[in-house]
Amino acid sequence: MNSPQAAGTRFALKSGMTKRLIPKIASTLCWVALCGGLSLGCKAKATVGDASKSPPPTTKEIPAYLTASWQSTGGPVGGLGYDIRMTPGSPDIMYVTDSGAGAFKSTDGGKNWTAINNGIDPTGLTLDQYAVFSLTVDPNLPNRIWAGTDGSGTPYRSDDGGKTWQKYNNGLDGLAASIRGFTVEKGNSNVVYFGAEIQGWAWNGSDIGIGNRTKGVVYKSTDAGENWKQLWMGDNLARYILIDPNNNKRLYVSTGIFDRDAANSSIEENIIGGVGLVRSDDGGETWTILNEKNGFAKGDLYLGSLAMHPTKSKTLLASGQNPFDGPNGEALGGVYLTTDGGDNWKEVLDDPATVVEYCEGDPNIAYAASIGRVYASQDGGATFSMVKEDYDPPGYVVGTPIDMQCDPRDAKRIFINSYGGGNFLSTDGGKNWITAAKGYTGARITDLGISSTSSGHVYATGRSGVFATTDGGENWYGIGNGPAHVFELGGFAVDPSDADHILLPTHGVHMESFDGGKNWTMHSEKFASLGLTSAAEFIFSKRDPKTVFALNSTPDCWRGGIDPCLDTKMAGLAVSRDGGETWSKSMGDGHVVSMAISTEANGPIYAVMVNKGVFRSDDNGINWTLVASKPLASANDISGEFRGIVALGGKSSSRLYLGLYTSGIGISDDGGKTWRASSAGMDPTTGITDFAMDTSRPDIVYAGTDNGGLFISTDGGKTWKAHNDGLTNRSISKLALSADGSALYAGTDGAGIFRLGTP
Repeated sequence: MNSPQAAGTRFALKSGMTKRLIPKIASTLCWVALCGGLSLGCKAKATVGDASKSPPPTTKEIPAYLTASWQSTGGPVGGLGYDIRMTPGSPDIMYVTDSGAGAFKSTDGGKNWTAINNGIDPTGLTLDQYAVFSLTVDPNLPNRIWAGTDGSGTPYRSDDGGKTWQKYNNGLDGLAASIRGFTVEKGNSNVVYFGAEIQGWAWNGSDIGIGNRTKGVVYKSTDAGENWKQLWMGDNLARYILIDPNNNKRLYVSTGIFDRDAANSSIEENIIGGVGLVRSDDGGETWTILNEKNGFAKGDLYLGSLAMHPTKSKTLLASGQNPFDGPNGEALGGVYLTTDGGDNWKEVLDDPATVVEYCEGDPNIAYAASIGRVYASQDGGATFSMVKEDYDPPGYVVGTPIDMQCDPRDAKRIFINSYGGGNFLSTDGGKNWITAAKGYTGARITDLGISSTSSGHVYATGRSGVFATTDGGENWYGIGNGPAHVFELGGFAVDPSDADHILLPTHGVHMESFDGGKNWTMHSEKFASLGLTSAAEFIFSKRDPKTVFALNSTPDCWRGGIDPCLDTKMAGLAVSRDGGETWSKSMGDGHVVSMAISTEANGPIYAVMVNKGVFRSDDNGINWTLVASKPLASANDISGEFRGIVALGGKSSSRLYLGLYTSGIGISDDGGKTWRASSAGMDPTTGITDFAMDTSRPDIVYAGTDNGGLFISTDGGKTWKAHNDGLTNRSISKLALSADGSALYAGTDGAGIFRLGTP
């Protein structure tokens, strides 16, 4: 579910509350100490180049490039979470899924998590992501787990608690579907059902609408997955499948979800569509549709969540949020209750809750959660009252609740897994929440920043918000406070003279903090008078921290989109000479996507402008000269566009490195006038996403790539060698190297942050 709505879902109560934009997510992490640092007394092993020919370390710290293996920090929190499950009889054994990072397991009640993807086919650009949507624990065999993937339509089964997985897709070859949910018949593990989504391109030949106009299917196996038979196909995706424990022939299937429109909808014709629930009384041979005629409102047929009362199987709760808005801009959806097996439904909560759950340990207690609000019922779902509004832990943005579990031992102990990132726990019935995701992350990182004085003090932004660590990633914490409490954050900057001073661009404005993110001030009109958009990225000058540059660009262009770069009217470069208080225009008429500032007094500044080339300024950004319109023969990158990452290196400020998005690396030794290709040791079409320069060891250069992980050069760019041991996601979005060169951090597209070296 890679919907733009996940970046910030708009909602409003049908009672007339003002529409709000509440983007959400959260963060906490796990760091594993690495053998290779002095603190563990291990010998560092050089695996890149010949260490004897490399410049010796100039400080007592072991440089990052001499460290043998990457370590995952296990965070920050984030990603596209989906299911959360407890093991029947052993609720401390838990599982969560993420549509990019895969499946994770906890054996201590959610305190710590470990990835369990051995045997699941990898996916993504780097073939090291795991698109696991759904997961269910067999109620009869607690070590048997079913998992389903996004896009491939492949069911996987584990018989050893997730240590290994096997495909069970006989009869499903070519099924272009995303498996949304499993269920296993109580007392008979041979009978397994799964529900799935078929996107528009698969059934209609095109992706159209809000979320590709999906259809849904339900499959059944009577031999524990050896063979599958299709039972139902309809006009919206199939999510939850519930079996009546008193009559295993009766099935309920919920359809729809908040960021997928139904196949029977149409934006052009203003048709909302949807299906509602479907029910079978003969094990899936025939089906009855439960919709408006059974009590659901017309706009409330996208029912992404379904829960059955633990002791009264004819009592169920259903809820969901429609991806379409109502005629007055209100969000559509609600929570509904039936006490007669689905023949009649009554709305019991007028809020588009995306999850509902009964508590097995106390059937009178039920919960519902929407974006920003948690509700509780003390009467089995007949009535609900709000427990908490804006329930995000301080500094975190929770996102859209996608699944919920209630601890059978304690009805006040509830978990929410979030689409937008992370697992969250309340131990007081939903009033207060903490993160419960150490080691579990699918975070997509867009930028990293590091203190100039502390190699363990790091900041990160991404799809899930803004985060910080002061111990090299052992623990991350959210700093998305106040106006910075938003999704989809981009290129912030850390003041080199004061690590607590941060500039953060977001959603048409930018934020500033002077206390490390505890408090933020919003600046909304800084660039409008200059004819520029809001900043996509900030860069402090290390030689003069009062000088700050703001790269103004549409976010889609800055993140690598194509068409948004064509409009240059509101793009350009702004500069502040007073630390960000006031701004003036430095360069206009183009998307500036990268800069490099010499640390030498009066040294040059370089900037890359989309489709125009590399520019140089010798007067601190007042005037600019085009020095190279096409540095390399391969410089036209995406659809004929020129874009790249520029960095200064070597002993002279004339040495330039240029990383192209799909064309490798170029080097110039004369300030950009002439260039030579420098991709020996890597595929020359590798997409370079960032550089990190070791200023105390000028021949050491780190290059992050979008599909090949990290490359290191120990000879000033003459040759490169991949260095990916332990890097389980090789799609690097950003690098940050400590000032002493001892610790290199890599942000990835879907697996959080990794560290090479010991701070």
